[in-house]
Amino acid sequence: MRNGLLSAFLVVGLACDAMAQGGYIPVIYAANKEYGLSGSYLKQKDAADNGTSDLTLMGHWGITMPLGLQPELEAGWRKSTTDVPDFQARDYTLAGNLLWNLSPFNSLSFFGLAGYGYIGAKTETKVGTVTTTLTDNRWFSQFGGGVKWLLVPNAGIRLDYRYQNGATLNAAGNKQSRHVLLLGVSVFQ
Repeated sequence: MRNGLLSAFLVVGLACDAMAQGGYIPVIYAANKEYGLSGSYLKQKDAADNGTSDLTLMGHWGITMPLGLQPELEAGWRKSTTDVPDFQARDYTLAGNLLWNLSPFNSLSFFGLAGYGYIGAKTETKVGTVTTTLTDNRWFSQFGGGVKWLLVPNAGIRLDYRYQNGATLNAAGNKQSRHVLLLGVSVFQ
């Protein structure tokens, strides 16, 4: 409840800030800045009816250049849990991306994304009274795309899909990939 209320205040605040700046700025025209916050939450049951949850928050900052190119810096945090065994994972990410925006309309933009980043992860597994902790730091690459849609002057929603290669580890300690879907708000100046 509290997180939903904080998210609503964030969206309303960004929308009011954007309206105060006046007129729509096309997503890919002229050099402008984009900054925003995206996230995802997934709660489900696995095949053995064990509960799992995954919360991801990501902040992004970028500068749109001619031809729709946009270098971007992002920072993120993720927490994953499962019921059996009692498992918790927390990680943070820092990544640099290059987006290529294609805008068929002033208020709508599609983009492709390629990036490279660093992840710091800590996992804890409890089985009975035994707790195992693993800390791991590694590099990963990511590819994806998405949509930006201006709802009010200079602010809108952003939907991202990411395929991250080497962003997770399996039980044997081998790097695996993961798919991430993020929904958030962006402000354009």
